[in-house]
Amino acid sequence: EERERECAFNDQHQQVDEQSVAGDWHITRENNTILCSKSSRCYGLWEKTHDGEIRLVKQ
Repeated sequence: EERERECAFNDQHQQVDEQSVAGDWHITRENNTILCSKSSRCYGLWEKTHDGEIRLVKQ
């Protein structure tokens, strides 16, 4: 079963744009991730480290 995931970017939108909201994805304000749906392929994932930093993780 596929489910929505928070990703750095997906196959529909290669660049993260905080001002954009379209179709089946949206940007979360906290760390600029995109909520990917079943129709999107996610290429990255933001992760919060132990010291509170946010870094990009391969997915």
